[in-house]
Amino acid sequence: TDKDKDARGIPIIDIDYGYMRYGERGEEEGEKLETSGVGRPMIVRKCRKLKYYFADQVPAKGGESQAVRIINDNITQVLAYNRVIVKSDQEPAIKDLIEKVKELKAAEIVPESSPVGDSQSNPHAESAIKQVKGQARALKLALEDRLKAEIPEEHPILTWLIKRAGQVLSHYRVGKDEKTAFGRLRGRDFNGKVVEFGESVCYLKVRTKGQHSWTGRWAGGMRAGVIDRSEKNIKGRDSGEG
Repeated sequence: TDKDKDARGIPIIDIDYGYMRYGERGEEEGEKLETSGVGRPMIVRKCRKLKYYFADQVPAKGGESQAVRIINDNITQVLAYNRVIVKSDQEPAIKDLIEKVKELKAAEIVPESSPVGDSQSNPHAESAIKQVKGQARALKLALEDRLKAEIPEEHPILTWLIKRAGQVLSHYRVGKDEKTAFGRLRGRDFNGKVVEFGESVCYLKVRTKGQHSWTGRWAGGMRAGVIDRSEKNIKGRDSGEG
């Protein structure tokens, strides 16, 4: 269905894997070339009702524990759904991922798959991937322009950048109803402090209030986005600490 909910009134989340870059493979002359993803896959989700995006780069396809935890958190902690349809294609890896989320039993997950061999049967997921890739590309180009340097594809900052791309679409894209996805979910606009992705920031160290009067309580870092469920800023440091 193209509706925001199915006939039972259950909200629908579309989900699919994607890559920021694809290569081509083909062995014999005249053989139709098939595309293959290059680098780490990203998993993109979109709630049809709210037009809310989530995007994360994950270590591998399938029921990998990090991806399972993130998706479960999206559904139960951010969107606060206790019952949801998760629609995907027939790829075994993504079906395995959905099944692992379902096994947690934190919410009732109703898997729904597109017909076999119909690549256009879930245009919502394909569109979501395109939107995330476009936003991620814009964030990367902006950061490279500020740094005056090219960021290699394997750089760990791109994992955070892809996540931030989904957040930008959810927090700031205004729909025909003159609301953002965040506004539809929370009933208000996102009002957190905003600086560009990768911008240098100073922040108060955790658990330093009232402690160590002779020790500096502030540290320098880089802004990498926000935590979806709490709206707190994510900050990176040269040491790799958050």
